[in-house]
Amino acid sequence: MNAWLESKRSNNTPLGDLCSIGRHPANDITLDDPEASRWHAVVMRMSRGWSLMDLGGKNGTWLNGVKISETLRLKDGDVITIGGVSLRFRINGDEEAQRRQSATALLASTVAHGGTGSGSILDAFETAQFGIIAINRKGRVELINEEARQLLLTGFGHDFAADESLPPELIAWLAASGDDENGESGSLVKSLSGGRQLVCRIKKDLARGHTLLTLLEKRPLFNLEQLRRDFKADFGITPREGEVLYWMTLGKTNEEIGIIIGCEKKTVEKHAEKIREKLGVENRNAAMIAVIEFYLGR
Repeated sequence: MNAWLESKRSNNTPLGDLCSIGRHPANDITLDDPEASRWHAVVMRMSRGWSLMDLGGKNGTWLNGVKISETLRLKDGDVITIGGVSLRFRINGDEEAQRRQSATALLASTVAHGGTGSGSILDAFETAQFGIIAINRKGRVELINEEARQLLLTGFGHDFAADESLPPELIAWLAASGDDENGESGSLVKSLSGGRQLVCRIKKDLARGHTLLTLLEKRPLFNLEQLRRDFKADFGITPREGEVLYWMTLGKTNEEIGIIIGCEKKTVEKHAEKIREKLGVENRNAAMIAVIEFYLGR
């Protein structure tokens, strides 16, 4: 699914994982507008589509005529306004069809890997928090949002406010990172509690020597307790059925589920039958897709 920003003043801008907007020439979209800040806003690709984040510009960022105060998900036709410039968000492809395609692909990979390994549902993460840091050619931080400050503390145990510097580990990684022709490099991944990850990525303006550092807190698409709670509330799934459904969605067979939760295979089959009835689906794969689509669509 492709997305882009339309502008009357310039050509359409295709959207990748991150698009920065502001007056500074190192931005992906540079605005020649006195009301725009040097680093004003970003449009980033999240787990379920693209979202808009204001970076604290003094004149604010507006979405469909309303000033935003939090990160908001974008839909086709939304209008982003910064100063006197308007950008229309466009996306081709049906969102529901895209979600079903993603769910089906995850299901196929999960079954192929037996619920483990690369590409399975265990590797499906959503972005819980997004931080951004702009660094100039001298290595000085020009911009850091509150989310980035929190993630530096969570992931590195580093308080940026103490001396306005980055953690030594992050500085060393930035210095050692190579760049491709687009100024992008690899990722630094740190494990956090609860199966979460902190993923650090950099994008450099090779001509001007500026670096945009993004920090993303990733969390699993869902866990056992979350599934139990959500599917009890929405479908009347019991805690035991929720446990069976969880392992079923991870690609485990009825026999394997019985071993994991400590019951007979026939008992698991009875639970699975009740699960299908409550979800209104006819088979195991449809139940698995129902779970994946439920979380992709939230």
